[in-house]
Amino acid sequence: MPTPNLVIGVDAGGTSTRAVLATTSGTLCGRGRAGAGNPLAHGAQQAAAAIGTAVRSALGTYATKAVARVVVGLAGDGALTDPATAAAFAAQWSVIGLECPVQIVGDAVVAFASAACEAEGSVLIAGTGASAVRITGRSIQDTAGGLGWLLGDEGAGFWLGRGAVRACVEALSGRVQSPVLAPQVCRSLGVEDSDPTTVITAAYGRPPLELATLAPLVTAAARQGDPAAEGLVAAAASELIATLAKVRGPGPTVLAGSCLTTGNPVAEAVAALAATSGEVRFAGAGQAGAAWLAAVDAGGLDVAAAAELHAAMTGHGEEGGDQ
Repeated sequence: MPTPNLVIGVDAGGTSTRAVLATTSGTLCGRGRAGAGNPLAHGAQQAAAAIGTAVRSALGTYATKAVARVVVGLAGDGALTDPATAAAFAAQWSVIGLECPVQIVGDAVVAFASAACEAEGSVLIAGTGASAVRITGRSIQDTAGGLGWLLGDEGAGFWLGRGAVRACVEALSGRVQSPVLAPQVCRSLGVEDSDPTTVITAAYGRPPLELATLAPLVTAAARQGDPAAEGLVAAAASELIATLAKVRGPGPTVLAGSCLTTGNPVAEAVAALAATSGEVRFAGAGQAGAAWLAAVDAGGLDVAAAAELHAAMTGHGEEGGDQ
């Protein structure tokens, strides 16, 4: 029987799951995509089924016996300590026919690996929520933030969306200038742009986390010079840097998540501030980072070979998963 020379990398997020199949030398062989893969948000059975679907799609007609290792980056990986959740995932591996080791790691680990082949550094993730992670030996050593919308997540999507509504109310009350953002918030909430009370009522009439959908309005308005939006962007960057500072150490810092993608004014502000204290990179596709981790573990490569493989694994240009 030939030696297994394929690896699978998976990035399972809150809205979608992406998988890649590659050789241990970095050649891309297949891709797969499915729905949400976070067991904490969507339940063990649904999350495991989504991950299984993405893996099967990436495998295509390749034999599972040729797969040497699988690494899954999972938001909510702590859920695997629950026996029922672990059983749901194990059942998927059995149905697929995987006989190789399957490693579940935090989404921050694969985000870091998507941009860095170093063994240590930091990750700052800002999507709907925000957290910072210290990576040592390609595993999580320390975490800051990640407390959720009620207790924290300063600077991330929900925080920005809530700030947008506050700015809108203040603008309608004549206390701040917001010629771009305030009208856009009113339209998004489906209200007339003249009554602060109506805006407040509309905001409270929605599930709290839906306010995160207003975050892109803030960044777009900031690009157009809206004073309130510019203030929110600056404040968000300051909050995110404060979270990162709690865990940052030697090595590169990787920025990940929808609020920290390239071309985003929040990302630009955060990158500029973070660059004063060390190297900053933007995350690539988490599934590519996961596949690289799987290949390194399967191949036992030296530092030079690992760096060369990293360039091959993460250079395919596929978009990353959600955070």
